[in-house]
Amino acid sequence: MILRNPLFYILILTLISCNSANNFYQGIVVDENEKPIQGVTIFEEERKNSSVATTDSTGYFRLARSPEWLGNLIFIKEGFKSDTIPSVGRQSGERIRYYFIENDTTIVRLKSAGADILIGLNVRHFPIMDSTNFDNFENSGEPDTQGFLKQIKFDPQCKDAMNFRLHYKIPFSENFAAIVVSYQCGENELFATLITVNKENRIVDKLDIAYDEVAESAFGKTSKIEKDKITVTSSNWMEEKPIFKDETYVLEENGKFTYKAQL
Repeated sequence: MILRNPLFYILILTLISCNSANNFYQGIVVDENEKPIQGVTIFEEERKNSSVATTDSTGYFRLARSPEWLGNLIFIKEGFKSDTIPSVGRQSGERIRYYFIENDTTIVRLKSAGADILIGLNVRHFPIMDSTNFDNFENSGEPDTQGFLKQIKFDPQCKDAMNFRLHYKIPFSENFAAIVVSYQCGENELFATLITVNKENRIVDKLDIAYDEVAESAFGKTSKIEKDKITVTSSNWMEEKPIFKDETYVLEENGKFTYKAQL
């Protein structure tokens, strides 16, 4: 196994000689769960008029090459980390093996872009009090500059959502990731949402755990997050006497939130 960098891992199935090489590159691209990835674009680096190939539903690609040229291949797919992978392996300057140009295909494991983002995200431990609001939301987490929420197809509460931030992870389960994010709806509303994401980078469920608005400063929402329950408290300051309402949820082992009227 060759480690080019943390983004790709190459599993070499067979070592071959240059004389037996095909006049094309071929391989199979899979994700971290060994599932084929369709629609990955592959082409040669620094070669003018390079052919371009795209993986099919089985993850297979075949890319024409010149018999006199063995280049580096570039793999690009939205939602995954792009990188350049050599077709020739060298050690101490000597050529020792070839990749992609044999009858038996080479397997490329492509790592999702979101994986690296989540690795560096801060972890908070139980119990957690979340009162994300306009005064403090920029003090934690980081802007979603790499478009992680777009990659996992996060659906915000409004069409004019902006200023997306990734705040922290919560260690609920090894079966899924639990992430708290925030975003604005226009200039006056701010939402903090707890999202559960499975190992295929798909959203399982989501729950709004904090809310703030500055138009009337009359409504809000905060939460207390514990391992066995999540208590969301809504506040209404429109009345002469403020109204507070608690809602309790349980996060199940499948990553779904279940509303509990009374625990």
